[in-house]
Amino acid sequence: MTRIPLRRNSAKSKALLIGIEYLDPNTCQDEVEQLPGIHDDVRRLKDHLVNKHKYPQEHVKILVDGHNDGTMRPTKLNILREIDELVSDVKAGDRLVFCFGGHCYQLVNRDFTENDGLDEAILTDGHNGPPVGPKDTYLDPETLPEDERKKLEEGYIVDDELRKRLVDQLPHGVDLVRMIKLLLFWHTDGFIKISIASAEDHQSSWAGPNKSMVSVLIDILEDPESEAGIPESR
Repeated sequence: MTRIPLRRNSAKSKALLIGIEYLDPNTCQDEVEQLPGIHDDVRRLKDHLVNKHKYPQEHVKILVDGHNDGTMRPTKLNILREIDELVSDVKAGDRLVFCFGGHCYQLVNRDFTENDGLDEAILTDGHNGPPVGPKDTYLDPETLPEDERKKLEEGYIVDDELRKRLVDQLPHGVDLVRMIKLLLFWHTDGFIKISIASAEDHQSSWAGPNKSMVSVLIDILEDPESEAGIPESR
């Protein structure tokens, strides 16, 4: 009997979209600029992924601040939990998208893993104030009293931890597009940084003021070989 080969169409498409507007009056609101419109951005991204690229609704997770369900707010613990879920049970051929819209800060790096001597850290919902040094200098967390440092660390995630949880867990052959819309503390305008992870840790970046992350991600999804960044396989 001739065996008819089955068509393989089991690749998964998953996304984690995070938007923080910093509107919660209980989280040092006067120290952090609000970012209205970020919630709309991530919802538009979900619509595009679901309707144009056929990502299953249940595989596109959104975390936004102010959500009635505390488990769906982008706190540090919730973000790390959802990243672990995003990369779980993936295999070659799967497609992943990670987007973060919110504030980012730079901290002094003490383990010599950054060429510029600085770590990047995203500011989460429920933070205890922005991680900045005196007079808008770069903060060195190791100079803080232990209790103050631990309290501050509850509200941000450093890029090294993001890479460990988001990139290093991926098997070869998984496409990952990471996009972070950042508003660094010394800027008045937002910009977008996109980095593409691969097995060799090749990264591409693009930045442009006042361009929404929706339009940039759509550009990449529609033309993956564009200069904006090639979503290479890990």
